[in-house]
Amino acid sequence: MIIQFFKPEGPSGFLSNYFRWPFVLECRRWENVEHCYQAAKFVHDPVRFTAICRHADPDAAKGFAREHRAAWRPDWDRVKVAVMQGALRAKFGQSALLTQALIATGDATLEEASPYDAFWGIGSSGNGENQLGRLLMELRAELRRDT
Repeated sequence: MIIQFFKPEGPSGFLSNYFRWPFVLECRRWENVEHCYQAAKFVHDPVRFTAICRHADPDAAKGFAREHRAAWRPDWDRVKVAVMQGALRAKFGQSALLTQALIATGDATLEEASPYDAFWGIGSSGNGENQLGRLLMELRAELRRDT
């Protein structure tokens, strides 16, 4: 079985990085994983970091980060998966409700059905790397062991 997700208002929208579910990571409250992930690109730049945090919409935060790509931390490509993994662990690990919802996906393959992103999602061809889905399935296995 495959469970695809993309938009936060969809049937499996709780898996989306845009899904609004507050969590705390590194002494800061985040409203969703997307804001946390985008801000991490600027941990060395307090002005841009704060600007990301002020965007109310995750799409706006993502757009701001893209506009300022030249200012991303130099090790971003090396750390981005670990950053995402940390944000996902915080989001799901701090909520019994989300933990149970993720575990309830059973052994289904989780796929981010983004037509735009072939790294985090399956991309327009459907053959993308699906790194977000992979991280969620790894986290699901960890949470299942721990509960």
